[in-house]
Amino acid sequence: MSVASVKGWLSFCEFLPRCEYRGAVEASIYVNEGFRRRGIGRGLLQQASARRPQLGMHSLVGLIFSHNEASIALFRAAGFKRRSFLPGVARIDQTLAPNDLWTKAVGKQDRTLIASVGSKPFTLPRGRSRDESLRLARK
Repeated sequence: MSVASVKGWLSFCEFLPRCEYRGAVEASIYVNEGFRRRGIGRGLLQQASARRPQLGMHSLVGLIFSHNEASIALFRAAGFKRRSFLPGVARIDQTLAPNDLWTKAVGKQDRTLIASVGSKPFTLPRGRSRDESLRLARK
């Protein structure tokens, strides 16, 4: 599969490595520019929520650049709440950039149902330096 054929991806990683945060998972999403505004990002967030039983997740966390209005609207529409403003925690082209921290509890109260997009289930590694990615490509 070529990079050009990937329309979007979702990546999970531990939010923090300490055992107290086990089950809080950071979700990162990217949608190829040519495929935006087609529901791919929404589907990826729904997929993240639907996979919570296999992954042992209780909360999803999103770190979003404060200027990224499209991602903020996507996470807000998916039920995430803005919890914090983090000034200067990222660097874009040698310039410090602020992020917003968004969270969503995905416990038993979340009854999201979605159609399968053809991805195989996987388990989230518990290791500090490991992460697992789920790549979704629609043909």
